[in-house]
Amino acid sequence: MPVTEITSRQNPRLKQTMRLHERKGRAAAGQFLVEGRLELERALRAGLTCAESWQCPEQAGYDSALAGQLATAAAETFRVPKSVFEKLSRRENPDGLAAVFTAPEIAPDALTLKPAPLIVVLEGVEKPGNLGAIIRSAEIAGADAVIVSGGADLYNPHVIRNSRGLVFTFPVLAMEPEAAHAWLAAHGIKLYATTPAATLPHWSADLAAPCALLMGSEAEGLSPFWLEKADACIQIPLQGSGDSLNVSVSAAVVLFESVRQRQSRT
Repeated sequence: MPVTEITSRQNPRLKQTMRLHERKGRAAAGQFLVEGRLELERALRAGLTCAESWQCPEQAGYDSALAGQLATAAAETFRVPKSVFEKLSRRENPDGLAAVFTAPEIAPDALTLKPAPLIVVLEGVEKPGNLGAIIRSAEIAGADAVIVSGGADLYNPHVIRNSRGLVFTFPVLAMEPEAAHAWLAAHGIKLYATTPAATLPHWSADLAAPCALLMGSEAEGLSPFWLEKADACIQIPLQGSGDSLNVSVSAAVVLFESVRQRQSRT
C-alpha cells in the first residue's frame, strides 16, 4: 500500500485524523483511532477495515513486524517523525504505531448465543474507563455480549484501552432500550436489575439461567424503563461504611457470581 511522508505538525491530513480524538469527529467519520500494540493486534485479528496507519520508526518501542501488518492492511500509510507522532498520540509513552479503523456494525440477530446466554446491559455509563473495564470483565467471564444504551461511545480511546482491545473481538452492541428489551424477550432471557434499593442478594438469584444483568450509571442508576421491565431486582450486600461500588466493580462481582453458579452445576 502507498506510503506518504508527513513532516509538518500542521499537515491537513494529520489534523483530519486528530479529529477522531473527539466523539463528534468519530461519529461524523464513522471511524476511530487505535494506539497500543495489543489493541492494534486485536483490531487486525477482528478483521476490521483499516483506513490508514501512522508509523514512526524512531519512537521507542516501535514494532516493525506489527508495522508491516498494518501497512499491508491499511489503505494508506503515513510515515512521520517523532514530533508529528507525539502530536497525534494521546499516550504518555507512545510506541510509534497508530491506525484508523472503520466502525463495524454488529446486528443482534447475527450473534450465536450459548444455550444459557449471559448478557450485560449497560444504561448511561458515562465514564469510558468503566465501560472498557466492564467489556473486559464480560469477555473474561464468558458472557455472550454487552449491550450499551447511551453513555460513552464504544470507540472512545479509554474504552479501547481499558478493554485491552476486547471491544473489537467481543460482541458489543449499541441499542436503544426498547429494541434491546424486545431482543432479550425474544430469546427468553430473564432480566436482573442491579439496584441498591433491592432486597434480594445477587447470590440468591438464579444467574445460571439465561439472563441479562442490567447496570445503570453510578450517578443515576437504572431508569424506570428497565426497573419496570426487570424480572427481579438484585443488590450486592455491602459490609462497610461505603454506600456504593464502582459500576465496573459491581459488574465484575455479579458476572463472576454467575460463573460460580454455572460451574457448580456442571
